[in-house]
Amino acid sequence: MKYPCEMVKDVMPLYYDDACSEETKRIVEEHLEECVSCREVLKKLKSSTYEMDLAKEREEVLQYHRKNVWGRLSEAIAVTMLVPLVICLIVNLATAHTLDWFYLVLTGMAVVASLVLVPLLAVERRLLWSFAAFTGSLLLLLFTCNQFSGGHWFPLAAAAVLLGLSVIGLPVVVCEIPFRGRIARNKGLLVMLIDTGLLYLLILVCGVYAGTAAYWKSALWITTASVAFVWVMFGIIRYARMDILIRAGICCILGGIFLSQINALVHWILEGVWKGGLESINLLVWNDSTVLNANINFFLFLSCLLAGICLLAAGRKRKGTKK
Repeated sequence: MKYPCEMVKDVMPLYYDDACSEETKRIVEEHLEECVSCREVLKKLKSSTYEMDLAKEREEVLQYHRKNVWGRLSEAIAVTMLVPLVICLIVNLATAHTLDWFYLVLTGMAVVASLVLVPLLAVERRLLWSFAAFTGSLLLLLFTCNQFSGGHWFPLAAAAVLLGLSVIGLPVVVCEIPFRGRIARNKGLLVMLIDTGLLYLLILVCGVYAGTAAYWKSALWITTASVAFVWVMFGIIRYARMDILIRAGICCILGGIFLSQINALVHWILEGVWKGGLESINLLVWNDSTVLNANINFFLFLSCLLAGICLLAAGRKRKGTKK
């Protein structure tokens, strides 16, 4: 063979795409007549190109079919939802000669649409758009109910709903947002900051509704103590550079300490007296409520401590094995 196989293989894609000169084409064809290995390379190139074209065509067909089906389904659902809205509009005007409870139906249907229509219509990031639409429509429904009933409870309900939805859906939704840089590496921290802010917003709104000075001391101190524990756990889990079993063991022990002492801490904040902690343990007495709580907390702490020690030991053993 006049030319080495490596040189022919380098120009093989150009030859296959008919993007080379006549002289190069002639050289490749002469080489292929003599070389079985290069003929196999050309055969694989043809096969892979065909499969790529076939996969691309299949994806285009599926995308067209999906778009067509979803479009028709969305139209059918929209029409189905529009019919009861028109009926309610007519009935409300005919009976009350105004629009009042119709807005309840309208906002209620908006909530349904956020769960049914938005996922069908959204091309990208369906979960993000569905979550945003559901949150907005639900708040709008609560506001409409508040106005219809003549109440003043909307801020309280809105703060509670925002916190609940944030705790449940925000960690998943944030993963769909294309953050960049430092925020992309700290999505968990972003979720924690938002959840903490919404929690204190709820405490603030509840304080406004309570209207008593005693509320602020108890609510803020108890909330801050609980939030501080959660932040410590989050910092260990997310940012501590330790084996995952060691982190789990530390969190388990800290969790046992916190859970066994939180009741006593709440008593101290509310009444100025520390009671119900581990200092009140008496395993021979079970008919006193304070001692009973202390005994239960002791076994809870003991269970968490033993589990934490086991996890720490397993983490250290695995770390030693890796080394």
